Amino acid sequence: MDGNFNPVEFNPWLAFGWCVLCGFLMSMGAGGGGILAGIGHISILGVADANMIKVVNQILEFTSRLVSVPLYYRQRRLVWRLALWFGAGAAFGAIAGSWVSKTWLSDMSAYRVVFGVLVVGVAARVLWEGWMKKGPAGAAGSAPPDFSRGLTALGGFCISFVGSLIGVGGGFLVTPFLAVVLLFPMALAVGTGLLALMIPLTVSVLTYLALHVNVDWGLVAVEVPGILAGSFLGPMLNRYMNEKALKTFVAVVLLAIGVYYVVF
Repeated sequence: MDGNFNPVEFNPWLAFGWCVLCGFLMSMGAGGGGILAGIGHISILGVADANMIKVVNQILEFTSRLVSVPLYYRQRRLVWRLALWFGAGAAFGAIAGSWVSKTWLSDMSAYRVVFGVLVVGVAARVLWEGWMKKGPAGAAGSAPPDFSRGLTALGGFCISFVGSLIGVGGGFLVTPFLAVVLLFPMALAVGTGLLALMIPLTVSVLTYLALHVNVDWGLVAVEVPGILAGSFLGPMLNRYMNEKALKTFVAVVLLAIGVYYVVF
């Protein structure tokens, strides 16, 4: 760690409240919760260290999964063997992505542009999810299809490389990969994807720390309870929300912010 590291000056109530919103979206499955956490660090809290933003984003993504994954487990919507094979490749992708990012993407101006491009892509996917007609979701507890272990591990490597490079979870990529490439029903793909990403999130954070990235643990201590609170609220309020309207709102906000990061 840098011996001259100065803690981030931030409004704790603002940081907590923003993370409640992020955790809410993470657990709602609307997409963009982890991206929104990064936006908060860049534009709301003014964190100037790009590497710190990546680490804290991923810590918050992992925290939300501590709430959501047990919910999917109780609904029998997790495929453990797929998550493990995905994680086998994802661990190496997380190490590679973290190293490349620390080496080549530490400058805040460069990171902001790359992050903005990612935000635009995620916004497009969330908008597509909200408005395109979906096929059958599949039943919870249904038998999962057979899958290629090698392809699953390769997908884990690639997805986790991108997630660790930018400092996000990668859920915007893993769910389409499981559903479209491996042909898993959505009822199984969402929960399994959340579980599978816990492995590379852990590895990526540890890799960044091993590379001596500074982390303001005071900021983390304020934000983690906010993520937990929002993640508990999401499932409770999900039945009362209009999913299409929520996805559309999130997509429009993300698209506007992403374009702003890239252009300005």
